[in-house]
Amino acid sequence: SNVKPRVIITDFAVFNKDINDNKLSPYIKSVKLAYNQNSFSLKFNTVGQTITDKIKYQYRLVGHEEEWVYSDKRTYVSYTNLSPGDYEFQVKASNYDGYWNSEYTSLKIRITAPFYLRWWFILGMILLISFIVWIIVRNKSRERTARENLKLEYTKEIAEVEMKALRAQINPHFLFNSLNSINNFILKNENKKARKYLVK
Repeated sequence: SNVKPRVIITDFAVFNKDINDNKLSPYIKSVKLAYNQNSFSLKFNTVGQTITDKIKYQYRLVGHEEEWVYSDKRTYVSYTNLSPGDYEFQVKASNYDGYWNSEYTSLKIRITAPFYLRWWFILGMILLISFIVWIIVRNKSRERTARENLKLEYTKEIAEVEMKALRAQINPHFLFNSLNSINNFILKNENKKARKYLVK
């Protein structure tokens, strides 16, 4: 016989509990699971085949395994600890005479990522960390600028004090030297030079 059997998925269970859905398992085309529902099992069978012992199956979970898995007469499969992502379970069967049906039955499965792996959370954390780093760098820069300004003011004050001290030293010497020069002119009886020097 070249009549090729059609496979239906008869049961879908997460951690050995059937999923709560309004549809029966054979009519479900897609399933959405939370990140902590990443272990599930499926059961499948053929429609309209009376000698079930001679039916053989192949299956694969696209996104997890690329090659078809030959399960012989076994009509169930389990998967555990799957990563978040999109998967598609595909199953096909051969009839009594070994003719495989090229058309497979599929069930799309999406395991959502936890909130801390979602793009918006990661983006938010990057922005938050960037903002905190910017605040820290800005505060460090302000502290450094304040220290430099304080050091500059201190240097200026020291320079002013030193200048005042220098002026305080220069003024008496200058006055003493000037008076001494005028006195010298007077002693030499050079009155005009003495007067000129005094005015100068």
